[in-house]
Amino acid sequence: MQMLLYTHPLNDERVSQRLLPVNSFWLSGSGALTQPLHGTYGITTEPRPLAQAVFNDDWNAYAQAWDALDAGDVAALLQRQNAGTRVRLTLCGESNAHTFETSTQGLRSRISSLFSKKRPLDALLEL
Repeated sequence: MQMLLYTHPLNDERVSQRLLPVNSFWLSGSGALTQPLHGTYGITTEPRPLAQAVFNDDWNAYAQAWDALDAGDVAALLQRQNAGTRVRLTLCGESNAHTFETSTQGLRSRISSLFSKKRPLDALLEL
């Protein structure tokens, strides 16, 4: 990022005004959506009970949050997928995120995916 900002015209302008150049930026933390977003795949939600349970070291609440997600948002996604609608699910963790998306696959893709399937637990552990 520093190299991209170094050559950006914004910094030339800042230097000409005797201001310090911008050479980095910091992203920190996460926040909650103030309202659902509507996009290509329908409504975007950001359930927070899982994160709150982890922050509070409340593993009973964590298990209940997964049960609620499975019965609510995840069941709705599965229902939409089974009806033929393309859906997308992104799981985020402290250091990584994985996006799972339905798509139409050709025969070659289907065969190769049989041999390179990632176990769901492995994907969660990478978050």
